[in-house]
Amino acid sequence: MESKSIYPESFRVALEQKADSKKFDELFGSSDYLPVFVYGSLILPSVIDRVTQQDDVKKMVVRMLPARLEKHQRYSVEVADYPAILPTKNAKQVVDGMLVFGLNSEERGCLDRLESNLYTLEKVQVHAALSDGESRLVDAEVYTWGGDRDELEENEDKPWSISS
Repeated sequence: MESKSIYPESFRVALEQKADSKKFDELFGSSDYLPVFVYGSLILPSVIDRVTQQDDVKKMVVRMLPARLEKHQRYSVEVADYPAILPTKNAKQVVDGMLVFGLNSEERGCLDRLESNLYTLEKVQVHAALSDGESRLVDAEVYTWGGDRDELEENEDKPWSISS
């Protein structure tokens, strides 16, 4: 995902973050829960901070790293301003997003309440960006679409994006 000047500053900072192996291990071990891969409006630190009721965007930013989920496709949800993802067999399909580390049970509960009506929490493996230009494949969880497949639009001409 490319940083753009129209993005909020906290999101640009989060996008540019890279962790060395030591920092990554610290982030990964900062919770009893797996990190959560987010891909819609929750990639914005201010949004996930608000949803999890933390009121400290700067602290949220340092808990986020850019990541990529392979073999998944992003869709637009009909009559909604948010996306959904589903697994695909196509290895070339990827979804860029952010990994959020260190969420506690209360914060996870906030996400579950937000997503539980239409989404299913699934365990996946994502590639997290490291500071040396490499990536690390890690276990994470992601909310995938659990609603009716007919409600999804496959918009290859204009895919869902944070700036649209």
